[in-house]
Amino acid sequence: MAELYYNFNNDRNKTITLILGIEKPILRDFRFTNIQMVVGNDFEYFPEKLDFLVDAIVKNRIFLINIIGLSKTCTAGIVYASKLAEKFIEIPIKLFLFSPYTTIKEQFFYENKLLDRVPRSLKILWEKKSLSEEFFNFRDVTNLVLFKNVQTFVIYPQHGVHSEPECALRIAGQDKVTLIPLCVNSHAVLLPFWNKLKWNFKIEAFENEYSYLSIEDYWYYIFFQKEFKVKESLYELIFDHTNFIKELDIFNEKMRERKIPFLFTLIFTCINWQLKAGKFISRNMRKMNKNISLFSSKVLNNLKQKS
Repeated sequence: MAELYYNFNNDRNKTITLILGIEKPILRDFRFTNIQMVVGNDFEYFPEKLDFLVDAIVKNRIFLINIIGLSKTCTAGIVYASKLAEKFIEIPIKLFLFSPYTTIKEQFFYENKLLDRVPRSLKILWEKKSLSEEFFNFRDVTNLVLFKNVQTFVIYPQHGVHSEPECALRIAGQDKVTLIPLCVNSHAVLLPFWNKLKWNFKIEAFENEYSYLSIEDYWYYIFFQKEFKVKESLYELIFDHTNFIKELDIFNEKMRERKIPFLFTLIFTCINWQLKAGKFISRNMRKMNKNISLFSSKVLNNLKQKS
């Protein structure tokens, strides 16, 4: 069941942004009128609360709809874009997909030898024999070519190892699709747009798997946030994408020439090892304390029984 959090920030601004999250609202304090939607951790998604969205769009005389999805929630974004484009054929819809699965068909991942790079939830979906071809087509980005009022932007890690580049490149050249690569490998490409970086920042590297940023990604994101600023970069992408993409192309070219200094590498490596060591010690201390507690309880029980 989708949860909705309606934030009517400016009644004179006739745009509305749908922000899709898996477990909780992901872009708090988004300063333009938005509906934060918790759509759930599931590819098998149907657009709930659609009537509510339609009423909000009509009532507020909206003339532009933005949709933001991240990873699996991009699938829900594709479904919403299709339904709303069908309903409001005159309203432009801009769909911003961060590290999306542009298709969830098993055949694509099989043919491209990517079966070991998909989340467990997608594999579970494939095990359901009752799903039709229409079900998968409805959740495919290529389906959006049917709607003249939908424009799609795919933001993805250019060096990603979890099928992100392959999913993005499969729709390269499609009408009204713009690919926006970041020179990183981390799946969480929405991160630098909205969160100030820290040395100990952990990301979701894959489904329910968390790790610290690599030195290459951290180096890239430091300069990214200096160039585009936190949060302002997302607003520029959404509301002035032509200028943003132009600036990003120039930035990426600069970053290819900017080498990571040895001293930075040394400091980063030391801090990274310190973080990992601290986590290892903390985890084992908890285990040791638990074992000591259990041992103490057994000893006390034995003493009580003997007395």
